[in-house]
Amino acid sequence: MQPGAAKWLAFKAPQQHYLFALEHIGQVLQAQVITQVPFTQHWFRGAINVRGVLHAVIDLAAFLSLGETQSNRPPHQHSSHTDTGSGHLVTVSAALNWPCALVVGSLQGLRNPTNFLGESEDDVADKPLLVGIHRDPLNTRWMEVDLPALVASVRSHSIQAPQGNL
Repeated sequence: MQPGAAKWLAFKAPQQHYLFALEHIGQVLQAQVITQVPFTQHWFRGAINVRGVLHAVIDLAAFLSLGETQSNRPPHQHSSHTDTGSGHLVTVSAALNWPCALVVGSLQGLRNPTNFLGESEDDVADKPLLVGIHRDPLNTRWMEVDLPALVASVRSHSIQAPQGNL
């Protein structure tokens, strides 16, 4: 990477700040209508059609369990559509071999490592879906999400909600 070149795309959610490696991002979409799928996990928001390809939509904060979800929808809501409000959807790169979009907060632009004071002392060993935690000059905590690991983890989980509380 060239000195001063951007490495990450940054997003701010209500409770968290995220960094995604540019090589793992497909595209950033404005609020979209999401077709919900009944009887799914609370983090599985539904599906969207992006240029003829159906994408699973995952609520990033809910899946990571790191803060408030972008949605307050009950786990078994039967509504046919929802949207991301003022948030954005980020599709993952086709190289990750699974059409998936993540519900994230507001777009904060490109970042490079020189925008940060270095790795935070926060331990990421117990957070396998994070590459690192970085602090900016204002001491804001930014979580660098490991998108390949996240996609693998989402694929290994069942999207079906437990059936005990129907």
